[in-house]
Amino acid sequence: MAEKVFGAGKSLSLPELEQWIAGKEALWGPLLDIGRNDEGTLGKFDTAADIPDRTAIVRLLVNGEPAPPPPAGAEQLCAGEAFVCNQPVPVAVYR
Repeated sequence: MAEKVFGAGKSLSLPELEQWIAGKEALWGPLLDIGRNDEGTLGKFDTAADIPDRTAIVRLLVNGEPAPPPPAGAEQLCAGEAFVCNQPVPVAVYR
């Protein structure tokens, strides 16, 4: 497995964060992990895997539960803290 980490700014909205992930996945492969540092959101991508055929869905976690719930049948890829609209928040990513 080859991995590459990319950073996104702090000001992205939730839909913009999903678009950012989709753009990186289309070039580099599936998202493995999401997190943050002082500069912004970080995404780790598997550059050795095939490009996913479905886009990732990002949900805010409220008391540990996704809000709103992901679509039926969606599987959690990862969870962590990301910046959404300049605020660090817990998120989960599904496909």
